[in-house]
Parts: sequence; structure tokens; C-alpha cells
Amino acid sequence: MTAAFAELIARRQSALAAQDAAQACWPSRQGDAYQAAMRPVVREMTALAQALDVGGASGLERSRGWRCVGDAWFEIARGVDLPALCEAEAAYVRAEAAMAGMDAPLDRAKLDFNFANIVRGLSGGQDRDRLEEADLRYQLALAGFRAVAPQRVAQVRTALGSLQSQLALLDVQESLSRGGAGLRRLGEAVAAHPDDTGLQAQARARLSALHAQADAALGQAQGALQLAARHLPAELAGRLADMVAQLQRADGSADDPGQRLLPLLLARFAEDLAHGHVSPERAAALEPLLDKLQQVVNTPAQTLEALTDRSSRLLDLMRHLLQVLGQPGPGSPPQAGSRAEFIAQACRVLGRHLAEQQIQPLLAHGEREQCLALFAQLAEAHQSESARAADDARVIACEHDRLRPLAQEIARLDLRHHLMLAEPFWPTPKTEPDASGVYVWGTGPLVAVLDALSDRLRLRRLRPAAGADPGAAAWQAIGACRVALFDLRALDAAGLAAACYEIGLAHCLGRRLCMVAGAEQQLPFDIEVQPLRLAAADDASARLAEAIDAALYTPLAREDGSTLAATVAELHRRLGGPDAPFAVRKALQWVDDAADDPMLAWQRIESALGFAAARAPVLITPTWPGRYPDVLAAPRLFHVMPFGRDWSASAHDAAASACRRTGATYVRGDEVPDARVIRSIWDEIGRASHVLVDLTGLNANVALELGLAHGLGRACLVVAQGDPVQWLFPAIRRLRVAAYCTDEGSRTLEMVVAGFLRPPN
Repeated sequence: MTAAFAELIARRQSALAAQDAAQACWPSRQGDAYQAAMRPVVREMTALAQALDVGGASGLERSRGWRCVGDAWFEIARGVDLPALCEAEAAYVRAEAAMAGMDAPLDRAKLDFNFANIVRGLSGGQDRDRLEEADLRYQLALAGFRAVAPQRVAQVRTALGSLQSQLALLDVQESLSRGGAGLRRLGEAVAAHPDDTGLQAQARARLSALHAQADAALGQAQGALQLAARHLPAELAGRLADMVAQLQRADGSADDPGQRLLPLLLARFAEDLAHGHVSPERAAALEPLLDKLQQVVNTPAQTLEALTDRSSRLLDLMRHLLQVLGQPGPGSPPQAGSRAEFIAQACRVLGRHLAEQQIQPLLAHGEREQCLALFAQLAEAHQSESARAADDARVIACEHDRLRPLAQEIARLDLRHHLMLAEPFWPTPKTEPDASGVYVWGTGPLVAVLDALSDRLRLRRLRPAAGADPGAAAWQAIGACRVALFDLRALDAAGLAAACYEIGLAHCLGRRLCMVAGAEQQLPFDIEVQPLRLAAADDASARLAEAIDAALYTPLAREDGSTLAATVAELHRRLGGPDAPFAVRKALQWVDDAADDPMLAWQRIESALGFAAARAPVLITPTWPGRYPDVLAAPRLFHVMPFGRDWSASAHDAAASACRRTGATYVRGDEVPDARVIRSIWDEIGRASHVLVDLTGLNANVALELGLAHGLGRACLVVAQGDPVQWLFPAIRRLRVAAYCTDEGSRTLEMVVAGFLRPPN
């Protein structure tokens, strides 16, 4: 190799690196900035190919040079820019000519595949000759890759399958076009001979035949599109589903869930088949379900009764299909105990969860679109080589970069009905949580275990900022995490209360909780989380890894109720009015327009809050849907205190008396008739305009409820008997606490509470 030739090859590698960098920076391959980055790459590639032509390089190297030029033009064209596609075709023609008569099967297969993509783009989906040329080139590429690069076969099969479906759709279109042209000629004949009854009868018969042909063609088109779902990658299946829905709406059918989810499920099934993950027995079980499902989807319903029956049968079949698809197939599973095996199971669970969400009745457009988008992204990520790798480190890298952010988006979707406005006690930074972030409460040996685990699983260990107020630092660190882990073992009363306070903060932010407890330890009654119970002989690292994985990937259970309507009303109350800035009033109008669509409303509420700037509350998604105080009603005091103490009755009487004096409504936690204690307390704290918190004795439940009240930002009066300092743990060390004494009949407490309830002068 001469020095000049080596320099040309090195320059080509640099140009390829610049192309990769542009694609990494602009993955959508769109926009002026991307075009500006790619144009110099094309110019450099072209200059290098020309230099190789005149420099005496081998035919193979000259072919590779022009193939790189064509590839770069193709990346600019993205299948739609005609001039760029033509430039790519010209480059590939030169590449093919340079390789004439050479035995280079791998290079020929690459060129045939890339050339087929260009020809297909130039067809515009309508030029049959071009499409058939692309089909032939795909077939040549497939044969070549089978012989020398079998790992590329699946990619070619996918393209070939979708092209053949495109040709089938073109057949349908041409058939309808021919029928329409014949009908127009017949119409002209009838117009010329209006009294010819024979011609009229012929026209009516032709109309009837055309209607039948159109119905048949529609069925063929749907079949062709759904066949394409078996060959297209998951990221294109959503687009395909939209086309199916349009066809079915044109046929008079309802836009029910199956019309859009079906192609995605078919694509997933086909992908499993292609990878050998489906046994013949499982395929045999699935095929009848798919056939029945297709039959129901393609059957139009002409009456409301028929539509209801059809939807019921469709949903029933969809549920059966989801159950079958949710089971792992015995074909070629990942290695037992590998990270890939765990991820495969986690993706199946999340995929089934999204599919079940999609077939729920009365979903708004934004909800359904988000379900479909996440389903497609999850399927594509699951089928990626990184998620299926034998190397655990590679799988974990895929988790960090793709799967955990997806799982977090799915959790965000699950919390869409929990939107609440809050004014937290602590400053709240406007940052997104880290999808791999784990906040840990505790300083025991488990922290060292988690540090080692974080390195292996690529978790981000979050700690409160040093030197900051402990309460504010904890709130902000919890806000930045995906999972909040609390080690509750071997804690004294103050330690358990401090932990429970931060558990309350985590509930307000909707963070996934992981609780570690001793084998026989009794926890506060109202923490609705199954703890990880560790015995001395347990492998703490393995058990902790399982618990964190479960928190990261297990879908959320749907809670009853929705806060959306109340949140929209509260938003108007806080930000609306004739004196509000124009941008805020307009944003509130947009929120009203989306009030029935939680995902769209979420986006628009955030925009409205952005316009309101400094005076805006914070939007949170708590563990449960919440409530707001009734501003038109009398003040409502919720009393948080330990029950059953010898002083509890007198404290209750004092607070209740203060409420009677001021006209407020008094509510105590043990007087709420609800089987779910913590959910009922959450609801009452939400409804309360004022919260009275008695820290006497450092009760863990009281501390948790104080965390809930601080997270929502309710007006809190904190009281305690004796020296208040003894009841303050670090996170609330700076709170102002009113001291009272029961020896005086709790008159001090009554006066303090009455003053708290009276409006300011």
C-alpha cells in the first residue's frame, strides 16, 4: 500500500467518523443542522472516491469509495429527498461498475442491499418496475449474506417482507383504479344515451360489482398491512397501525383498541418466531387466536348493538392473546440466570402491562398514543442485540441507556391520573429524576453493599447534598431518584421517625419504595409496601439487587380515582382571574381543551405553570390520587397524633374545642371510616386546610404523616409536650414547635390551635 493510498483510506475513515458523529447528534436525521453537518461529509467522500478512481486503486477499493458516497447521500435523503436519492443512485451505479467481474460476495451483498433501499425510495411507492428491481436486489443481498454474513439476514428479510407487502398494496390500488376507470367510461355512455334501459341495468350491476370489489380490496389491504407487521421493526409498527385504523374507519368500523394494537402484537409474535423463541406448540396455540382476532377486526358493525358485541368479543380475544404472549417460549431462551434472561422477563411484563392499558375502554387520544409509542419502543429495545447479549455488562449498559428510562416513562404513564398541584415545604428543583437513581436512607453496612451493587448494575447512588439543610437536601435527593431505599433495621424511635418522615416525602413524589427490615421486625401499620426482610444468613447483595430490580421494572397497580378534574379547577383558582397575564389565561384555556386527556393535560399544565413563573405551584404525581381543600367551606383541621396514650383524649378535646370556637371542622385520623389507613390519611391531609401534628413521643406514623403534609405544602402547626427539641430529628431540626402541657387541662394547646385557625388580620 502506497503512502498516498493509505492517506486516502485514513481520510475516508475520518469522514465515516464524522458521519457517525452527525447521526449520533441528530438521531432523527432531520433539520438544517444535520444537513449542514452531512454536506461536508458527502463532499469529502466524493473527492476521495474520485481520487481513488484516478490513483490506480483496485476495483474493490474504488467500489467501496463510491458505495460510501451513496450511503452518505442516502442518510441525507432519508428516503424522501428526490435529488439526494438520485445522487445516491448515481454513486451506486459507479460502485457496481467498479466491481464488475470481481469475486467479493460480502461487498456485493452490502451494495445490493443499499442499492435496493435507494431504488425503493425512488419508486415513490407507485413505480412497479422500481419496486420489483428493489425486490430482486434484496433477494440477491439475502443470498449473499446467507453465505458470508448470516447475522445480516434478519435485516434483509425484514426489508424484503415489508416490500412484498407494499407490492401487495399496490396490486389492490391498481385493481381499484382499473375498476374506477371502467365505471367512468360506463357513466359517460349512460350520459350519452339516457333512455337506454339496458345500459342503465348494466351500470347498476357494475356499481354493485364495484362495491363488492372495494370491500374485498379493503380486506386484502388490511391483510397486506398486517402481514407487513410481521416483517417491520417495532418502531415502524405504530405507523402501520395508523394505516390499518384509517382503512377500518373508511370501512365504517369503530376505532377500537384492537385496530391499533393488533399490528404491534403481530410484529412482536413474528419477531419471536424469527429469533426461535416460539415453539411449534405455542405457535399452534397462537394462530387460531390471531385468526379469530383478525376476523373480528375486519367485521364491520352496522348497529350500536353489533358494535357493542364486537367490542366485547375483541377485548376478550385480546386478553387471551396477551396471556399467551406473556408466557416465555421454550425456543432459544437466554442463558439461565443471566442478566439477559431477567431483562427478557421484565420486558414481557412491561409489554403485557402496556397492552392491557391500551385495550382499556374510554382511553383518550393522548393516553392511547403514549401506550402505543412506549409499546413500540419497548419491543424495539427488547429485540436489540445489547438486551440479548451473553455479556451481562453489555445488557446492563442497555438497561442504563434505554430500558430503565423506558420503564420510568411507563411508570409516568401509570401516574397520569395522580397529577396534583403542591407548594412543598422544601424548595423543589425542576429536574427530572434519574432513571437509575437510588436514594438510600441509613448509614449501616447495607450502604457499603449498595455501593458495590451500584458499580455492577450502573445505578446512581444519591445522597443529600453536604452542608445543606437536612430536610431540604433529603427532599431534593428523593426528587432526583427513581427508587428510595430505607433500611429500617436496628433503629431507635428517633431514627425510625426520621426514616418515616422521608418515606412520606417519597410518597408525595410517587417514588418507588424499597423497605429493608429484620426477619421479625414489626413496621408501622400504615406503610403499604412489602418489606425486604433480611436474616443474618441471607446474601444481602443478591436480595437487595432483586428488590431494586423489582422496584425499577414492576408496573404500578392502578389506584382508584383521578385528580385531574380537581387539579384543573385548582389551577384556575390559583392562576386564573381577570388580572392574570394574557399568556397564563391562554395557557389555562388550552388546559381546559385537554381536560379529558390526562397525558395532553399534563403537558399543558406544565406550560401554564411555566408562564406563571415565580407564583406557580409545583406539579407532582404522588403514589395515590389526592384531594384539595374546599376554599368555600369552613377551615378543616386534620389532627395527626398518637392514639391510645394517657394524654391523647385531652389533646383531642383541646383541638376539637378550638375548632368549635373558630367554626372549623375537626377530623382525627382514627375517626376516618376507611379500611386502608394510609390512603384515608392521605385523602384527609389533602382535604385539610390546616394540619395539626403532635410530635410527642416521636411516633413513626405521625412522622410519616408530617412528611405527607410537608410534601403537599399544607399549613402545618407542629406541637409537642415538654422540651420540643427532644422530639426533633435532623430533617426537621429547624421547625418551629409550639410546646404545651396537659397538666393545665390542655388550655395552652387550645389557644395555640385557635390562633392557628384564625385568618390573619
